[in-house]
Order: sequence, then structure tokens, then C-alpha cells
Amino acid sequence: MSMLQLEKIYQMDSMMSLIMGIFLTVVGSIFMAIANTFMKLGLSDTKKKKYMFTNYSCDMKWYIGFVVYCFGSFLHIIALGFAPASTLAPMNSFGLIANAIVANIYLNEKLGKIEIISTMGIFFGISICACASFLCDPKDDVHFNPINIIESWKNPWYIFYIFVSIFLSFFTLIYLNHQENKIISENEEIYATKRYIELNMYDEKKDDVENGNNLNASLNTKRLSETVNVYPKTIGLSYGFLAGLIGSQCVLEIKEIVAFLNIGLTNKHIYKTPLPHLCFIFLVISIYLQIHFLNLGLTRGDATLVVPTYYVFWTFFGTLGGLVKFNEIENFNFNSILLFLAGFVLTVLFISILAVQEIAFLRKYVDKEVPDISLDNLDIHAQVLQNKKLSKQVILNMGLFPVSLL
Repeated sequence: MSMLQLEKIYQMDSMMSLIMGIFLTVVGSIFMAIANTFMKLGLSDTKKKKYMFTNYSCDMKWYIGFVVYCFGSFLHIIALGFAPASTLAPMNSFGLIANAIVANIYLNEKLGKIEIISTMGIFFGISICACASFLCDPKDDVHFNPINIIESWKNPWYIFYIFVSIFLSFFTLIYLNHQENKIISENEEIYATKRYIELNMYDEKKDDVENGNNLNASLNTKRLSETVNVYPKTIGLSYGFLAGLIGSQCVLEIKEIVAFLNIGLTNKHIYKTPLPHLCFIFLVISIYLQIHFLNLGLTRGDATLVVPTYYVFWTFFGTLGGLVKFNEIENFNFNSILLFLAGFVLTVLFISILAVQEIAFLRKYVDKEVPDISLDNLDIHAQVLQNKKLSKQVILNMGLFPVSLL
């Protein structure tokens, strides 16, 4: 009889831990949504002062939003100590729902049919994923076990996952390097051809040197400022994929750091080993690389294509990595696997739709000087400036870490 009571208490503790992890993730996403609203209000201020470390408005609302966002990110980190990473990865998409609702209330961003359907779809999808987690079979490793997390590097499935991730990353980099070099070569040929034609025009107008120089200067400026070769969509999508793949490792590395901190409470000698420091270095590198490649994607492609690609693959690889790294798949039975897959696919589908709408709203606040003007109608310099502003701010809309100032 006592064993039965202990089993019930154990199952209740496991369920409460899962509920706490989901609750902290949802609350953190709400704080992040409120923070994004303050940042948008700060960006929309017409009085902009440029300081050394930022290109944005130094309005107090922006800094308040940044602090609130840090707090929301901290709640997400704590949540990883209560619930599986594979469960919380889809839950992070709740930030898009919160963004849409808060923006509708405080920024008068109207929710159309697409936004409402996408919001309901994401909510339904993450609810299915949560239900699948509750249907898992309780086992001994359901609780947060820092020893098992640290020893995950001995897991052959996780080693295979890392190998596949590295292979995909290098393959994508090789493809991007080939395409970028190809475009550079084509642009150099076009530039040389234009220059040759302009020099011939200059020689033909020797009779009026002064007027000819002015005319050619204007023609030269106009022609050389035009886009000689537009980047294909595959380049932007590839950068989005690469940023999502690398960024998804942040969730896994943070949970491992939490495990080291948990052990460090009782065993200070853990910090004398190289593993905690290597894990922290990998985390910093992952954060930097995901921002770097996302910025490259946003400057070479349309944000409405790059960002959904980034978000979808970030969620996919974060969930898959949690399943294999922490053996979370062992707690799933057949019914919970089917339910989780259905919820995950539904969530990813509507994430891609709602992310497009969110970026369209964000662009309005990022650059007030070019409202409702497509990038195709802007000159090259304006495109670069707009994409740089957008690329730094977009990190704060992805439910990740407050590192946009990098």
C-alpha cells in the first residue's frame, strides 16, 4: 500500500514539474511580448540619438523593454530545469501569440483573419504537444537529473545528431560560398562591361569635356548604384536554415549549463573541470553565429522568407536535439509520439504564417523613414541600412536571448 502511495506522489511530482516548466515558459513569453511592445514604441520615437553601442532610439521605453526581455529570457532558462527541452521548444512559439495580442491592444496593430487563424493554430498545436507530454510513461529519469544531462555526450544518438548537424552546416556553407562567389564574379563582369561602355562614351564627347564629365558622372553614379545582380531566394533561405540550426543548440547548451550549476551547489569542484567552461564557450559561439548568419540572410533576402525559415528550423532542431540528447524519447509511448508529432507539425505550419505577419509589422517600427515602401523601390544604401536595423531587432522577436546589441 505504501509503495502505491509513493508511486502516486512521484507521478504527481513529475506532473507538477512539467506544469511548472510550461508555466514559466508561457509567463516568460508574455514578458517578452510586453518588452517587444516597449521596444517598438521606443523605435517609433522621432527623436533618435545615436550612442556608441546602439543605432536605435535611446528613449527610456526601449531600455525598459530590454530589461523586461532579459527577465523573460531568464524565466525560459529556469523552465529548462523543470521540463524536457523537446516540450519547451514548441512552447517558445507562444511568444508569437503574445506578440500579436499585446501589439493589438497597445499598438493598434489590427489582427486580420490570417493572424487570428495562425494564432489559434499555434495555440492548438502547442496545447497538443503539452497533452502529449502529460501522456508520457513516468520513469526514473523523468526528474531533472544533472548527471544524466552531463553524460549525454556518451549517447550515440546525440553524437549522430551532432554529426548530422555539422554535416548540414558545412554543406550549406559550401553551397553559400559557391553562390556568393558566382554572384561576385558576375557582378564584376557586368561592372567591367558598364565601365567600358562609359569610357567609350567619354571618348566620343571630347569636344565638350566639362559637360561630358558631368554627364558621365551622373550616368556613372546612376548605373553603378543599381543592383547588378539580385540575390536568389535560396541564399536567404539557406542563411535562415543555418541560423536556425545553430541557434537551436542554445537550448541544449543552456540546459547543460543549468545542470552544471545544479551540481555546483553541492560540489564546487565541478567548476575546476573543463566541461562547464567549454559548454559556456559553445553557448557564446552558438549565439554569435546564429545572429551573424541571420543578419547575412536578412541583408541578402526578404525577411518574410528568412525569418519563418529560421524560426521553423530553430524549433525543429531544438525539439529533435532535446529528444536525443536527454533521452526524452524514452518517456514517450506510441500514442504520445503520434500526438506530439501532430501538434509539432501544426505549430510549425502556423509559426511560418504568423512570423511573416509579425515581420511585416516590425518593419514599420524599425524604419519610420521608409514606411510602406518595398525594398525593391529603395536604393542600395537604404536597403542595407533598413536590413541592418531589422536584422538586429528581429532577434528580440524570436523568443531567444537579449543579445541583439551584438
